[in-house]
Amino acid sequence: MNNNNKTGMPKLSILFYVMAIVFLALFIFLAIYSIQYLSSYYSSYGISLSSSMGETLQYVLSNSASYLAFALVFLGIAELVRRLDLIIPAEAKLSRLDKEKARELRRQNKAKAKQEKAKAKAAAAEAKKEEKGKEDNGSENK
Repeated sequence: MNNNNKTGMPKLSILFYVMAIVFLALFIFLAIYSIQYLSSYYSSYGISLSSSMGETLQYVLSNSASYLAFALVFLGIAELVRRLDLIIPAEAKLSRLDKEKARELRRQNKAKAKQEKAKAKAAAAEAKKEEKGKEDNGSENK
């Protein structure tokens, strides 16, 4: 999901949005085509389309409803991908080489932190030793 374009939206999300639009267009086309077909069919028998509205609706939905369902599913997937792209931390989106570089940098930072901690500990021990030495010198002088 790292491959964003100029809009900042993942390419996969854009693909699913386009698929949703295509299936929505197919739904509209098939619904109109079905209504035109039924209109010509009923007019050839001298029946009006509005007199058999239940059968008309059933025929139109049976021919085109699946395309509407697919359009809604693709729209949902596109939204999910877009939102996941916002939630997933940037480090998880890095390529394998970038991840290895990040790991190496973390290792170096940990090593530096250990060295600094050891230096601080040695300095504290040295300070204690000097303080103890001063106390011993002070007690000998009395």
